[in-house]
Parts: sequence; C-alpha cells; structure tokens
Amino acid sequence: MSTPEPRPARSRAAGVRWVGPWLPMLAGLLVGLPSIGNDFVYDDHFIVQENPRIRDLTDLRAIFLTDWWKPLEDDEDAILGKKRDRLYRPLTMFTFALNYAAHGLDPRGFHLTNVLMHALVCGLVWRLVLRLFDDPLLAFWSALLFAVHPVHAEAVANVVGRAEILTTLFLLIALLVLLTGRSGPTAARLVASLPLFLAALLCKESTISYVPIALILLFWCYRMSGKRLALAGAGLALPLLIYFPARIAALEGHLIRDRLPGAIANVIVMSEGVERLWLPFDVLGHYARLLVIPQKLCCNYGLAIVDPDAGPGVSTLLGIATAAILVVALLGWRRTEGPWRVIALSATVFLASYVLISNTVLLIGVTLAERLLYWPSVPALVLVTQLGLLVHRRSASTTRRLARLMPTIAGAIVVALGVRMVDRGWDWSSNAALFARDVATFPQCVEANAVHASELLAAIPRLSPEQQAPQAREALTYLDRALSMYPRYASALRTRAVAHAVLGQNEKARRDLETALLIVPNDRKSRRMLNELAATDPTGAPTTQPLANDPLDRAEQLLRATRGEEAVALLEPYVETHPDDPRAVRLLGEAYLATLEYEKALEAMRRAVRLDPDNWLVHTNLVVLLQDEDKQAALEHARRAYQLEPRAVQTNMNFAEALLINGQRSEGRRVLQRLYDALPKDDPFRAIVEKRLKQLRG
Repeated sequence: MSTPEPRPARSRAAGVRWVGPWLPMLAGLLVGLPSIGNDFVYDDHFIVQENPRIRDLTDLRAIFLTDWWKPLEDDEDAILGKKRDRLYRPLTMFTFALNYAAHGLDPRGFHLTNVLMHALVCGLVWRLVLRLFDDPLLAFWSALLFAVHPVHAEAVANVVGRAEILTTLFLLIALLVLLTGRSGPTAARLVASLPLFLAALLCKESTISYVPIALILLFWCYRMSGKRLALAGAGLALPLLIYFPARIAALEGHLIRDRLPGAIANVIVMSEGVERLWLPFDVLGHYARLLVIPQKLCCNYGLAIVDPDAGPGVSTLLGIATAAILVVALLGWRRTEGPWRVIALSATVFLASYVLISNTVLLIGVTLAERLLYWPSVPALVLVTQLGLLVHRRSASTTRRLARLMPTIAGAIVVALGVRMVDRGWDWSSNAALFARDVATFPQCVEANAVHASELLAAIPRLSPEQQAPQAREALTYLDRALSMYPRYASALRTRAVAHAVLGQNEKARRDLETALLIVPNDRKSRRMLNELAATDPTGAPTTQPLANDPLDRAEQLLRATRGEEAVALLEPYVETHPDDPRAVRLLGEAYLATLEYEKALEAMRRAVRLDPDNWLVHTNLVVLLQDEDKQAALEHARRAYQLEPRAVQTNMNFAEALLINGQRSEGRRVLQRLYDALPKDDPFRAIVEKRLKQLRG
C-alpha cells in the first residue's frame, strides 16, 4: 500500500493574513512580562539561589552527574538527606548556570529567560498544530489559548518551572523535525530528532512519553504500518541508552525514587483499597477544572485539597465525566476521516502525555500540580478548540448570528484568561505573597498554612516590639489549622515551637519539639532547638553545662546538642579500644544516624544488639534503619522494643506502623488504640494517634 501524502500545510491559510504564530507568541510574551520583577520563590531558593552547582559553568560533573535535589554539603535537614526525591534534570540546571554566568543572582534575568522561552513555545505549538491538521484557525486559537492560559503561570513565573518549558520546547522541535516532509520519516530526520529527544529528557524525566507520542503522530501523518512503527520506535528509543546510565550514575545507583513520597505533597501514599480506585479520578477532575475554569489556583494540591478521608466529591465526579468524554473521543478512531477522527487524535496524545503525571502507573512526588500540565495542555487545549470550532462551523450553516458572535466570545475568553495569568504571575512575586494568596484561596491546604506561618514568623525581626506578639499569634492560627489536618507534620510542629518561643511559651515550645522528634527521631533542627530551649532559664538567661569527663556521657551530651560529627570523632577511637562495650557501640550508631551515615549506623546497631539484645533503644533505632529495606526485620525489632518498653510512645508507634506495613492491620489498629487510650487528653501526640486511627478506619 502506498503512503498517502499529507495535504500542503498552508493550503487553507492562504489569504488569511492575521492567522500566524506571531500573535500567540506576542500574547505569551505580554502575559509573562509582568513576572520579570519577581523574586526567587518556593523551590527557587534551593535549586537556584542557594545552589553552588550553578555558580561554576565549567564544573560539568557537578551539573550533569548529580541529582536535582542534591543537598548542600552543610545541609542539616535529616529528612532531605537520603530521603530526597530522585530527579535528574541536568540540562535545566545548566541553563541556570548560564544565567548565573551572565548576570549573577539577579532574578530578573532568570525570569526573562523563562518568558522568552514560553513565547517561543507558543509559536512552536502553532506550527505543530498546523502541520498535523492543516487548519489555520485551529492552529491559531490553540496556540493563543496555550499562550495565555493561567495554568501555565507557575511554569513561567517560577524560575524552577523552566524544566517544563524547556522539555516542551525540545519535544516540539523534535516532533517538527520528525514530521517534516510528505512521504514519511527518513532516516536522516529520525537521526536528527534523537539529540532533541535526549535534550528534552535531560530537562525533565516525563519526556519519556515522547516515544509513544511520536509513534501516534507518525501513524497519523503517514499511516505507517505496524512493522515500520516498531522500527521507528526502536530508533526513537536509542537516546535512552545514554540517558538511563547517566541517570543511574547521577542518582547514586537509583533509576527512580527509592522511598515513597511524603504524604503532605502526595496524599495518595496514604490511600488503600477502594481509595486507590477513586483518587485517580479525583486527580483527573482537578486537572479538568484547572483547564476549563482556572480561577482558583494553588502551588500545592496535596493534603488536604485532595483528602482521602473525605471520600469522593465533586472533583471525583468531574474526573469520571472527563474520563467518559475521553473514552467517547477515542471512539473517533473508528471513523476514516472527519472532525471526530481529529478529536480522537488529540485525546490519544493527551492520554499518552498524562499517564506519567496521573499517579496511576507510578507514584510521583506530588498529587497534582499546575506546572505538570504545561505539555499535556497542548493536546488538551487543541481538543477544546476542536470542539469549539466544530460547533462554530456547524452553526455557520444554521444560526449565522451565533456563528458571527462566537469569535467575539472566544476573544473575550482569551482576554479573561490572559488577565488571570498576569494576576497569578504577580502572586509568584515572593513567598509571602504566594502563600498568603494560596491559603486564602484554599484554607484546607496543609502546606500553604504551614509555609504562610513560616513567612509571618520570618518577618517578625523587622517589626516593632508591639507588633511581634500579634504576628506570632496570627502564625499560630495557621499552624494550628495545618496540624489539625495533619498532626504528624513534624516541620510544622517545629515552626509552631518557634511561634510559642516568641510569645514566651517555652513549655508549649518544648512539647512541640519533643513531639516532632517522636515523629522524626533524626530531625536535628528540632533537636538543636530543644537543646537551645533547655539551655535558657525562664528569665531568659542562658545557662551553660560543661561537658562530662566520662567519654560516653560526653558523647550523649554532644548527641543531645545535635553535634553528631563531634560525637562520631569521639566515639570511633573509643569503640576501637572498647569493641565489646554495648553502650559505646549503640552511641556510635546513633552518632552515625545523626550524621546521615545510614550504612555505618546499621552496622553499628547490629553489633550493639548482639552485645545487648535487651536494650530497647537499640531495637528502636534498628526499626528506623530497616523500615524501608527489610519490613519483616523492622517488625521483629519493633515487637521486641515494645516488649521491653511498652510504655514509651515511640515503641508503640513503631510497633503499630511496622504491623501496618507488614499487612497486619487489625493488630496495628489495636496497638494504636491502646496508646490513644493511655495518653493524657492534653498530650499533643494524642491528636496524631487519633488522626492515624481515623485514616485506618476509613
């Protein structure tokens, strides 16, 4: 069978001078320009502003062979450490280094780069849609909607959002290179597209969807046979032979994340059973709402904007309706030609783009996010535009007044979207502005409440003495709200301790810090704050406590003061000369744990448990070290620690969670219920246990 030739791309554009890429590009530029004056916001602080890797353009190893979230050498957050998300985006990082080489840490240069690239992407969207459908009106309105859609404000106005723009830029160029020509892809064009695919991969991981998308479009443009598509797919996948080894090397031997994401950002990790069936529809419903009615926007759609405890809601129903519409759209493939087949193509490309961010095949770092829609919105907006043009063209033969009115309506929609995008871009001007707006829009967002409170507390030193206490009390209201929704939020507890300390409520601050340490025993920031609090008497006069003469007592003092490196330096030579001292070996393991040397900590704790099998602290530490690698062994140590010290909150919690992750839900609930009944009503940990029990009952 001969391959049909596609129609000339400009055949229907002749004589329509106002249809072209320039207006979408100009619109994208205009709605993005107001964000140029923004500061660094949210993840920009860690990835750009505080990142030493972007400050040396010649250190390519630091840029291309480290992961996106690699902590700084002096970073003290134990949670970040080995539990950070595993992302590999070196080419995006390299562009930050180029910005830094050109103008240092002036945020205007970083933001201007994002805006210019967004405008270029708008032009490429126009070109691709015109190439695929030979419809100038469809290309124009699709690109114009893409240019001004507020859901793209995060990608454009947030510097770190550049990963989305860059990967879309390279993906579009790669597709245009591949699909140029009338008689099917040549070997030369396929080879030319491969470096572009690799570049897109090095900007963001989700570009791996390029291969199925390219095959779908090759079939659409050239009606290629299954055998030819298989050969093309094998060729298109060649960049993965470079990308995967580089990724594994940069991510310290990992291909994907080695631990589950946090529940604050991705609530789906908390779901089980029937919840795992309806939550993906809830996520799809949120995305559908963002594309159709993007009035309410937020930088974090985690807990409790999406809430497994609340059960299915309006977003779930909207997601089910959206899924049904997509299924109906896919039926258009049964047609040999016509608008419904065109709609089927857009739906298919959207699904191929959406699957990796849907939290169905793979749990990603967030439940959903506006920035993740940057590329998938291309086929989605094309689909919306196709439906609109279908109504417009059919009404032209029946209701001419409506047909004349529809371009005006479309223009008004574009203007309204553009105004909303500019407004949202201004929200990203600073952390204070962003989280104040988001917590007002979504009061149920746990992270927005906690971070907004942090911003309020950070501003206190700049206030007059009479303004400081009201500011701290305001911060407490947001922290109390966040912790009422998620009592296990350790960093929010730590922040609330700061607010209590500002108000002179040291006892409440101490209890918050102790609760945070029960949740995250390795939280060195909370440990340090607790130590500083203990070193100050009620009058505010600092007290000093000299280090003990006994080396093991001294090591315990150092560990309580979160001086883990000093404890390691003290204990390593001591253990060499006293290898059978169980207390010394245990303390060395705790020192390794405090300095994030997990393998050394595990080895030391295993030695300690052989020397002193009846020490509940050793078993408790082994639970922490083994809970991700060996769930059964963690359960055995948790059970033994609980038997040895059944009154300690930590042993109860560890035992319950170990039972749960090993599938013994009934027994885990019973342990938690006994702990809940035993805790005093004013104990802050009681709310944490109550929330966990509620989740398990659900």
